[in-house]
Amino acid sequence: MGTPTLKRLLVTLSTVTLACSESTPPSSPVATVELSLDTMTIVPGATMRLRAIARDSSGAPLAGFKTSWFSTDTRIVDVDTLGVLNARATGTVAVIARVDGHADSTRIGVVQVTFVQVSAGANHACGLTALGRAFCWGNGFAGALGFGDTINSTAPVAVAGGLSFTTISAGYSYTCALTTTGIPYCWGSNFVGQLGLGNIDTAAHVVPQPVTGSPTLATLDAGAFHTCGRSSSGAAYCWGYNSQGENGDGQRGIIEPAPHTVVGGVSFASVTTGQTHSCGVASDSTAFCWGNGSAGILGLDSFPAPCVSTGTGPQCPEPMLVVGSTKYPSLEAGWSHTCALVVGGAAYCWGSNQYGQLGTGTPADFSATPVVVSGGHTFVSLSSGTAHSCALTSAGEAWCWGAGGDGRLGDGSGTSGSYSSSSPLPAAGGLIFAVLSAGGGITCGVTTSGTTYCWGANDYGQLGIGADYASVPMKLTPTRILGQP
Repeated sequence: MGTPTLKRLLVTLSTVTLACSESTPPSSPVATVELSLDTMTIVPGATMRLRAIARDSSGAPLAGFKTSWFSTDTRIVDVDTLGVLNARATGTVAVIARVDGHADSTRIGVVQVTFVQVSAGANHACGLTALGRAFCWGNGFAGALGFGDTINSTAPVAVAGGLSFTTISAGYSYTCALTTTGIPYCWGSNFVGQLGLGNIDTAAHVVPQPVTGSPTLATLDAGAFHTCGRSSSGAAYCWGYNSQGENGDGQRGIIEPAPHTVVGGVSFASVTTGQTHSCGVASDSTAFCWGNGSAGILGLDSFPAPCVSTGTGPQCPEPMLVVGSTKYPSLEAGWSHTCALVVGGAAYCWGSNQYGQLGTGTPADFSATPVVVSGGHTFVSLSSGTAHSCALTSAGEAWCWGAGGDGRLGDGSGTSGSYSSSSPLPAAGGLIFAVLSAGGGITCGVTTSGTTYCWGANDYGQLGIGADYASVPMKLTPTRILGQP
């Protein structure tokens, strides 16, 4: 692991300066030591546990051997006896692990970050810097954070590979992003082909992988278990789980682990993904949705062919025009609801209203047709999460509605799991946001001054504040994430 020259130097230094009198016992079966990462970039205040594996001469892992840990500069990063790093200041160090006279090293960089884009997923979040460098934090299951391991991180950690991205989207246990040349990369869970690698598997994809056979894309959105993107010509493509027609290619009940073209001949300006449905805005601002039609998610009052009736509700495997003649310049699919903005900035939503996520101020179970969000607000952008939505006014004020039992509405309420609001509530703190993203149990935003805040559930450290559920179960108001100037 690491570059050969650096490795030889560090192993020599660790042997000579740290244990010059120690020699490997003749009977020791340890032949090599291997750290879990070659390199990692974290932010000041972050903690992270490294893993060292001792191996015998055949390469088999060995258990029961004590690992000694060292940092070449404890002022920047110190490391305890369990291999837990504590980033104290910006800079670069090497962390060395030694077992019975054998050593390996990892390069650790500590940097401050400022994000221009943020995406909140189900249990993790990611941000992009102005130069396109990606950082993620929260649940690392299956490699969703992309830094080379599957462990959780309570603070931003750089995505491996050195790629520069223009957009990033955090889904459910996976992440996708577009490079500056429009090539989509994904990482994390691939059990239903949502990474677009041409296959399905249960392996952890811990670093970015290029999507197989993908055309050049201009936009991209990761949903629960499928992903969609749009080319510069307006063609839409989807891949992953297609159980209910959510990939829009006329098929359903299958898995499609590589991009398929959305049929219908619609030229899209944007596409967005939910749990089992997708939607898009055409170049003339008309709205289309496809996939699972239950609970009004698609915005349809009837289901003609190619829609079909099933035991679990209607399914539409091709784009269907949302009912009404309203034009929607922007649209966002949530888990089981959809919201959109009309010209002038009024918000409309349709689909499930179990938690008030339609924002109408009424307790109706669902609406199959678009209904106006209450309060008379004028918004310039919006984002829909699993059971809540948020929107920004032209003044940068954040308003959220729907499920709020974990604080994701940001208004200072929500300690009760049943808490929700069917009307928009202002986020506390008076912050002025430029970007807002509603995810699973969290919401994140970047202010006009370039500071990133998150609020809501913190089960896996997805708030990025340097703590997880054990010490900080949730935050009811916007809280500054770690690592910023």
